[in-house]
Amino acid sequence: MATTVLRPYPSVCYKSVVLAIGCTPSRKAKRLRRRYLADENERSPSACLEKSMETPTATNSIAWTMLSVAIALIGTVLFYSIRKRTNGICLTPSNVSRKAQSLPVKGEPGVYKCGLLSDDQNYIDSIYPEVKTLWDAFNRGIKESDDGPCLGTRGADGQYYFMKYTDVLKQSSHLASALVGVFNLKPGERIGIYAKNRAEWLISALACVLQSIIIVPLYDTLGVDVIPFIISQAEISVIIAESSEKLQNLTSLRSLLPTLKTVVLMDWHDNANATAEMNAAGIELLSLQEAYRRGSQNPQPKHLPKRDDTYIISYTSGSTGTPKGVIITHYNILSNISGWLWTMNHFIPNIINNKTCVISYLPLAHVMEQVTHWMTLMHGAQIGYYSGNIQVSLKSVVIVVLVFFPHPDVNYIN
Repeated sequence: MATTVLRPYPSVCYKSVVLAIGCTPSRKAKRLRRRYLADENERSPSACLEKSMETPTATNSIAWTMLSVAIALIGTVLFYSIRKRTNGICLTPSNVSRKAQSLPVKGEPGVYKCGLLSDDQNYIDSIYPEVKTLWDAFNRGIKESDDGPCLGTRGADGQYYFMKYTDVLKQSSHLASALVGVFNLKPGERIGIYAKNRAEWLISALACVLQSIIIVPLYDTLGVDVIPFIISQAEISVIIAESSEKLQNLTSLRSLLPTLKTVVLMDWHDNANATAEMNAAGIELLSLQEAYRRGSQNPQPKHLPKRDDTYIISYTSGSTGTPKGVIITHYNILSNISGWLWTMNHFIPNIINNKTCVISYLPLAHVMEQVTHWMTLMHGAQIGYYSGNIQVSLKSVVIVVLVFFPHPDVNYIN
């Protein structure tokens, strides 16, 4: 006679994951649960019984029990290790109702605040009172790092080579002088940055910050057909592009770009044909190194931004029509950073410092990577740019000795 064995639903595993992270179940935990509730036919106890009778072995029951116990033990160890590391400040079932929810802000219907805030606190917008703009953030980073390594690029030998903070500032200052003294841009005007993540992207952005010029990222997923719309709407006269591939896109669209006057190319090769075509359309083409040189020969005073000045216009993907330009100020970026840091410091004090190295792989055209960049720079930490191929990015992680890995769903890895 066969022994009937009910396959246990691994609720211990599921609850252990919840206990370990101290909040609502993660996506992985939910997937784990769905794996055992694959379809409607398996959800009833009778269905479980029938299926278990088809394979009536005690071994399966023992295996599942051992697995459940093992995961429960791991979850318990993780939970108590987190409590120990964070001085006992952890989201547990007893306080999760307060700390893991948004609470209404008094006097502002429809506005909610983090549950970690006290009744007298409505929001956190400045974790460092002296940092009011992104220039202040970078300047603080210079001091915090003691002019240490800032931006890292992977060389041909596979190793990462870092520019110091003052070297980044020097190149940004030269480019800033070129933007104003050579290309005749004025504060509040806009330039386009058409490149993947790399050190020159940040150098270009910082150059714009030094002269209160607004950056407008252009990126491939927008589609080539959308680029003329953005350039025309934002009245972009200067674009800093990455490579011949990006230059080819701009060259093919040159008749649709009446506002474009100058293209600065980061990677300069033999572009004689493109240069002739651009010049014929009234567009100057030059290398980034040439822009540095011209700026160094024609230094211009800084025109630093104010807190509420626009830093970036971030265009949406246009999934519901033409892309929309979202205006984001220095204050927007810094208040986002401040709120995140204030929250994280309750659990992992000093989560980021001048010894931290961040791997940059999320697109700089997106706001999350902008926030990650400026938060890193504000603390004098380092940024290593991934190789451009996500399949080999883990090799980059090993080489730069990663301690911080930004992700849309998982905020940090320590």
